[in-house]
Amino acid sequence: MTSALPPRHLVFSTSKEALWSYEGHLKEKGDGPVELFQFSEQEDLNVNVLADKLNGSSSSSQVSVLLMLTGSSSYLWLDREHHPKNVELCTMLKRFPRKLNFVICPTSRATRDEWEAQSSQAPGIFGDFWDNNISVWDGFDRDVASKNQICSLICTEGKGKKDVGEKPSARNRFSLGWPLVLGICALELWYIAHLHMTLGAERGQVEKLQGERAATYAEKEKLEESLKTTQAEKEKLQNDLNTAQAENEKLQKDLEATQAEKENFQNDLNTAQAENDTLQKVVVAPAGTSRL
Repeated sequence: MTSALPPRHLVFSTSKEALWSYEGHLKEKGDGPVELFQFSEQEDLNVNVLADKLNGSSSSSQVSVLLMLTGSSSYLWLDREHHPKNVELCTMLKRFPRKLNFVICPTSRATRDEWEAQSSQAPGIFGDFWDNNISVWDGFDRDVASKNQICSLICTEGKGKKDVGEKPSARNRFSLGWPLVLGICALELWYIAHLHMTLGAERGQVEKLQGERAATYAEKEKLEESLKTTQAEKEKLQNDLNTAQAENEKLQKDLEATQAEKENFQNDLNTAQAENDTLQKVVVAPAGTSRL
Protein backbone atom coordinates (compact mmCIF):
# COMPACT_ATOMS: atom_id res chain seq x y z
CA MET A 1 0.00 0.00 0.00
CA THR A 2 1.32 3.47 -0.89
CA SER A 3 1.68 5.72 2.15
CA ALA A 4 0.09 9.18 2.06
CA LEU A 5 2.43 12.05 1.22
CA PRO A 6 3.15 14.48 4.09
CA PRO A 7 1.31 17.81 3.83
CA ARG A 8 3.03 20.86 2.35
CA HIS A 9 3.79 23.69 4.77
CA LEU A 10 3.09 27.28 3.71
CA VAL A 11 4.90 29.67 6.07
CA PHE A 12 4.43 33.48 6.11
CA SER A 13 6.45 36.16 7.90
CA THR A 14 7.89 39.65 7.58
CA SER A 15 11.31 38.29 8.65
CA LYS A 16 13.36 36.17 6.26
CA GLU A 17 15.57 35.03 9.16
CA ALA A 18 12.47 33.73 10.95
CA LEU A 19 11.35 31.96 7.77
CA TRP A 20 14.72 30.24 7.28
CA SER A 21 14.96 29.29 10.96
CA TYR A 22 11.45 27.83 11.01
CA GLU A 23 12.09 25.99 7.74
CA GLY A 24 15.08 24.27 9.36
CA HIS A 25 12.88 23.36 12.33
CA LEU A 26 10.26 21.74 10.07
CA LYS A 27 12.86 19.84 8.06
CA GLU A 28 14.41 18.47 11.25
CA LYS A 29 10.98 17.12 12.16
CA GLY A 30 10.58 15.63 8.68
CA ASP A 31 7.24 17.38 8.23
CA GLY A 32 7.28 17.44 4.44
CA PRO A 33 8.03 20.15 1.85
CA VAL A 34 8.09 23.79 2.96
CA GLU A 35 7.26 26.93 0.98
CA LEU A 36 8.27 30.33 2.40
CA PHE A 37 6.52 33.68 1.84
CA GLN A 38 7.69 37.13 2.94
CA PHE A 39 5.56 40.26 3.13
CA SER A 40 6.07 43.75 4.50
CA GLU A 41 4.00 46.08 6.63
CA GLN A 42 5.39 49.00 4.63
CA GLU A 43 4.39 47.72 1.17
CA ASP A 44 1.20 46.56 -0.48
CA LEU A 45 0.41 42.85 -0.38
CA ASN A 46 0.70 41.10 -3.76
CA VAL A 47 -2.61 39.26 -3.63
CA ASN A 48 -2.21 37.95 -7.20
CA VAL A 49 0.86 35.92 -6.24
CA LEU A 50 -0.85 34.84 -3.03
CA ALA A 51 -3.93 33.65 -4.93
CA ASP A 52 -1.82 31.69 -7.43
CA LYS A 53 0.13 29.98 -4.65
CA LEU A 54 -2.96 29.10 -2.65
CA ASN A 55 -4.80 27.82 -5.71
CA GLY A 56 -1.84 25.59 -6.49
CA SER A 57 -1.74 24.05 -3.03
CA SER A 58 -3.85 21.17 -1.77
CA SER A 59 -6.48 21.50 0.94
CA SER A 60 -4.27 19.41 3.24
CA SER A 61 -1.54 22.08 3.27
CA GLN A 62 -0.54 23.47 6.67
CA VAL A 63 -0.61 27.29 6.84
CA SER A 64 1.47 29.08 9.50
CA VAL A 65 2.03 32.79 10.12
CA LEU A 66 5.13 33.64 12.16
CA LEU A 67 4.60 36.49 14.63
CA MET A 68 7.81 38.16 15.81
CA LEU A 69 7.98 38.76 19.57
CA THR A 70 10.60 41.44 20.28
CA GLY A 71 11.29 43.57 23.31
CA SER A 72 9.12 46.35 21.89
CA SER A 73 6.17 44.08 21.05
CA SER A 74 2.79 45.01 22.46
CA TYR A 75 0.93 42.00 21.05
CA LEU A 76 -0.80 44.05 18.36
CA TRP A 77 -0.06 41.63 15.52
CA LEU A 78 -3.73 41.52 14.52
CA ASP A 79 -4.52 45.17 15.15
CA ARG A 80 -5.58 46.72 11.84
CA GLU A 81 -4.08 50.10 12.71
CA HIS A 82 -0.64 48.82 13.74
CA HIS A 83 -0.25 45.80 11.43
CA PRO A 84 -2.69 46.29 8.54
CA LYS A 85 -0.84 44.01 6.09
CA ASN A 86 -0.68 41.16 8.57
CA VAL A 87 -4.43 41.53 9.19
CA GLU A 88 -5.08 41.65 5.44
CA LEU A 89 -2.98 38.52 4.86
CA CYS A 90 -4.56 36.56 7.72
CA THR A 91 -8.06 37.57 6.60
CA MET A 92 -7.37 36.16 3.13
CA LEU A 93 -5.78 33.00 4.49
CA LYS A 94 -8.74 32.44 6.81
CA ARG A 95 -11.12 32.30 3.83
CA PHE A 96 -9.44 29.20 2.47
CA PRO A 97 -10.34 25.66 3.63
CA ARG A 98 -7.15 25.22 5.63
CA LYS A 99 -6.53 25.68 9.32
CA LEU A 100 -4.61 28.89 9.99
CA ASN A 101 -1.89 28.46 12.63
CA PHE A 102 -0.05 31.27 14.41
CA VAL A 103 3.52 30.67 15.60
CA ILE A 104 4.87 33.18 18.11
CA CYS A 105 8.63 33.64 17.70
CA PRO A 106 10.29 35.22 20.75
CA THR A 107 13.68 36.75 19.99
CA SER A 108 14.93 36.37 23.56
CA ARG A 109 14.25 34.52 26.78
CA ALA A 110 12.90 37.69 28.36
CA THR A 111 10.30 38.21 25.64
CA ARG A 112 9.22 34.58 25.97
CA ASP A 113 8.81 34.97 29.73
CA GLU A 114 6.75 38.12 29.17
CA TRP A 115 4.48 36.25 26.76
CA GLU A 116 4.04 33.34 29.14
CA ALA A 117 2.86 35.80 31.76
CA GLN A 118 0.31 37.23 29.31
CA SER A 119 -0.64 34.05 27.41
CA SER A 120 -3.99 33.82 29.21
CA GLN A 121 -4.99 36.95 27.28
CA ALA A 122 -4.49 35.21 23.92
CA PRO A 123 -8.22 34.90 23.05
CA GLY A 124 -8.63 38.65 23.40
CA ILE A 125 -5.39 39.39 21.53
CA PHE A 126 -6.29 37.21 18.54
CA GLY A 127 -9.99 38.05 18.50
CA ASP A 128 -11.81 36.56 15.49
CA PHE A 129 -8.68 34.62 14.57
CA TRP A 130 -8.64 32.69 17.86
CA ASP A 131 -9.18 28.95 17.38
CA ASN A 132 -6.76 27.33 19.87
CA ASN A 133 -4.27 27.57 17.03
CA ILE A 134 -1.42 29.36 18.82
CA SER A 135 2.00 27.88 19.50
CA VAL A 136 5.34 29.28 20.71
CA TRP A 137 8.60 28.41 18.95
CA ASP A 138 11.99 29.27 20.48
CA GLY A 139 14.23 28.50 17.52
CA PHE A 140 14.60 31.96 15.98
CA ASP A 141 18.20 32.63 14.86
CA ARG A 142 18.95 36.11 13.54
CA ASP A 143 22.30 34.87 12.13
CA VAL A 144 20.86 31.99 10.12
CA ALA A 145 21.82 31.87 6.46
CA SER A 146 20.10 29.92 3.73
CA LYS A 147 20.08 29.75 -0.04
CA ASN A 148 16.51 28.57 -0.15
CA GLN A 149 14.22 30.78 -2.15
CA ILE A 150 11.59 32.91 -0.45
CA CYS A 151 8.51 33.89 -2.42
CA SER A 152 7.93 37.63 -2.10
CA LEU A 153 4.41 38.90 -1.50
CA ILE A 154 5.62 42.50 -1.63
CA CYS A 155 3.85 44.38 -4.41
CA THR A 156 6.34 46.37 -6.53
CA GLU A 157 4.03 47.37 -9.40
CA GLY A 158 3.39 51.05 -10.07
CA LYS A 159 6.29 52.32 -7.97
CA GLY A 160 8.12 55.42 -9.12
CA LYS A 161 9.85 58.49 -7.79
CA LYS A 162 7.52 61.12 -6.41
CA ASP A 163 8.17 64.50 -4.91
CA VAL A 164 7.67 64.67 -1.19
CA GLY A 165 4.06 65.52 -0.46
CA GLU A 166 2.92 64.72 -4.01
CA LYS A 167 -0.46 63.04 -4.07
CA PRO A 168 -1.12 60.47 -6.77
CA SER A 169 -3.74 61.40 -9.30
CA ALA A 170 -7.02 59.52 -9.57
CA ARG A 171 -5.64 57.76 -12.64
CA ASN A 172 -2.49 56.71 -10.79
CA ARG A 173 -4.50 55.60 -7.80
CA PHE A 174 -6.58 53.44 -10.11
CA SER A 175 -3.48 51.95 -11.76
CA LEU A 176 -2.03 51.20 -8.34
CA GLY A 177 -5.22 49.75 -6.95
CA TRP A 178 -6.56 47.59 -9.76
CA PRO A 179 -4.11 44.68 -9.20
CA LEU A 180 -5.26 44.51 -5.60
CA VAL A 181 -8.92 44.58 -6.66
CA LEU A 182 -8.35 41.92 -9.32
CA GLY A 183 -6.46 39.77 -6.85
CA ILE A 184 -9.22 40.02 -4.28
CA CYS A 185 -11.79 39.21 -6.97
CA ALA A 186 -9.72 36.21 -8.05
CA LEU A 187 -9.57 35.00 -4.47
CA GLU A 188 -13.31 35.46 -4.05
CA LEU A 189 -14.07 33.65 -7.33
CA TRP A 190 -11.80 30.78 -6.38
CA TYR A 191 -13.41 30.57 -2.97
CA ILE A 192 -16.92 30.59 -4.48
CA ALA A 193 -15.93 27.88 -6.99
CA HIS A 194 -14.37 25.80 -4.24
CA LEU A 195 -17.44 26.30 -2.05
CA HIS A 196 -19.68 25.30 -4.97
CA MET A 197 -17.66 22.12 -5.50
CA THR A 198 -17.76 21.36 -1.79
CA LEU A 199 -21.51 21.93 -1.64
CA GLY A 200 -21.97 19.74 -4.73
CA ALA A 201 -20.01 16.93 -3.13
CA GLU A 202 -21.94 17.33 0.12
CA ARG A 203 -25.23 17.36 -1.82
CA GLY A 204 -24.24 14.12 -3.53
CA GLN A 205 -23.36 12.62 -0.17
CA VAL A 206 -26.71 13.74 1.27
CA GLU A 207 -28.58 12.23 -1.69
CA LYS A 208 -26.66 9.01 -1.26
CA LEU A 209 -27.49 8.92 2.45
CA GLN A 210 -31.14 9.66 1.68
CA GLY A 211 -31.20 6.77 -0.80
CA GLU A 212 -29.63 4.46 1.76
CA ARG A 213 -32.14 5.67 4.35
CA ALA A 214 -35.06 4.99 1.98
CA ALA A 215 -33.70 1.50 1.24
CA THR A 216 -33.27 0.86 4.96
CA TYR A 217 -36.82 2.06 5.64
CA ALA A 218 -38.20 -0.21 2.89
CA GLU A 219 -36.26 -3.13 4.33
CA LYS A 220 -37.62 -2.28 7.78
CA GLU A 221 -41.20 -2.26 6.47
CA LYS A 222 -40.58 -5.58 4.73
CA LEU A 223 -39.23 -7.09 7.94
CA GLU A 224 -42.16 -5.71 9.95
CA GLU A 225 -44.62 -7.24 7.44
CA SER A 226 -42.77 -10.54 7.61
CA LEU A 227 -42.89 -10.34 11.41
CA LYS A 228 -46.65 -9.75 11.32
CA THR A 229 -47.11 -12.78 9.02
CA THR A 230 -44.95 -14.92 11.29
CA GLN A 231 -46.90 -13.73 14.33
CA ALA A 232 -50.22 -14.59 12.64
CA GLU A 233 -48.92 -18.04 11.71
CA LYS A 234 -47.72 -18.51 15.28
CA GLU A 235 -51.14 -17.55 16.65
CA LYS A 236 -52.86 -19.95 14.20
CA LEU A 237 -50.54 -22.76 15.22
CA GLN A 238 -51.20 -21.97 18.87
CA ASN A 239 -54.96 -22.09 18.26
CA ASP A 240 -54.60 -25.41 16.41
CA LEU A 241 -52.49 -26.71 19.28
CA ASN A 242 -55.10 -25.62 21.82
CA THR A 243 -57.86 -27.30 19.77
CA ALA A 244 -55.85 -30.50 19.48
CA GLN A 245 -55.16 -30.38 23.21
CA ALA A 246 -58.87 -30.02 23.96
CA GLU A 247 -59.73 -32.90 21.62
CA ASN A 248 -57.03 -35.01 23.23
CA GLU A 249 -58.43 -34.29 26.69
CA LYS A 250 -61.95 -35.23 25.47
CA LEU A 251 -60.66 -38.46 23.95
CA GLN A 252 -58.83 -39.22 27.18
CA LYS A 253 -62.04 -38.76 29.17
CA ASP A 254 -63.96 -40.95 26.67
CA LEU A 255 -61.25 -43.58 26.96
CA GLU A 256 -61.44 -43.49 30.76
CA ALA A 257 -65.24 -43.80 30.61
CA THR A 258 -64.99 -46.73 28.20
CA GLN A 259 -62.40 -48.35 30.46
CA ALA A 260 -64.75 -47.97 33.44
CA GLU A 261 -67.63 -49.49 31.46
CA LYS A 262 -65.36 -52.34 30.44
CA GLU A 263 -64.41 -52.97 34.05
CA ASN A 264 -68.10 -52.93 35.10
CA PHE A 265 -68.98 -55.30 32.30
CA GLN A 266 -66.13 -57.60 33.33
CA ASN A 267 -67.34 -57.56 36.92
CA ASP A 268 -70.88 -58.40 35.77
CA LEU A 269 -69.48 -61.18 33.60
CA ASN A 270 -67.49 -62.60 36.50
CA THR A 271 -70.57 -62.50 38.74
CA ALA A 272 -72.67 -64.28 36.12
CA GLN A 273 -69.99 -66.90 35.66
CA ALA A 274 -69.88 -67.54 39.40
CA GLU A 275 -73.65 -67.93 39.54
CA ASN A 276 -73.58 -70.29 36.58
CA ASP A 277 -70.93 -72.44 38.25
CA THR A 278 -73.08 -72.68 41.40
CA LEU A 279 -76.12 -73.78 39.41
CA GLN A 280 -74.09 -76.40 37.65
CA LYS A 281 -73.05 -77.90 40.97
CA VAL A 282 -76.65 -78.06 42.18
CA VAL A 283 -78.02 -79.66 39.02
CA VAL A 284 -75.42 -82.39 38.64
CA ALA A 285 -76.15 -85.44 40.95
CA PRO A 286 -73.44 -86.82 43.15
CA ALA A 287 -71.56 -89.90 41.91
CA GLY A 288 -73.08 -93.38 42.81
CA THR A 289 -76.62 -92.05 43.23
CA SER A 290 -79.36 -93.75 41.15
CA ARG A 291 -82.92 -92.85 40.39
CA LEU A 292 -85.91 -94.97 41.62
